[in-house]
Amino acid sequence: SKALSSADLLFDFFHELSAESMFSLMHQESSQTIAVILSHLPTRQSVAILDRFDPELQTSTVQQISNLQHVDLQTLIQIAEVLQDRLEHLQNHSSLLAEM
Repeated sequence: SKALSSADLLFDFFHELSAESMFSLMHQESSQTIAVILSHLPTRQSVAILDRFDPELQTSTVQQISNLQHVDLQTLIQIAEVLQDRLEHLQNHSSLLAEM
């Protein structure tokens, strides 16, 4: 397995999430943003998430991954923070539903 970069470590938090949960966090993103996120996740998880998108978006995302240029750390931090905020929102929402 490859050594983790500081950028990969930003997304380490998401490695424990199911592909379904990650899809829920990412489904409204552009193929470019999805490509950036998937490029920082383990391959098996990335494939499982990608499988949940419609074929057209899958193709576009794979093309984006293959053309991915260096993404600056500040942008990666912003993406990771947005995903973490969404995850907290989803977790709070589901715990409220469970209490009903």
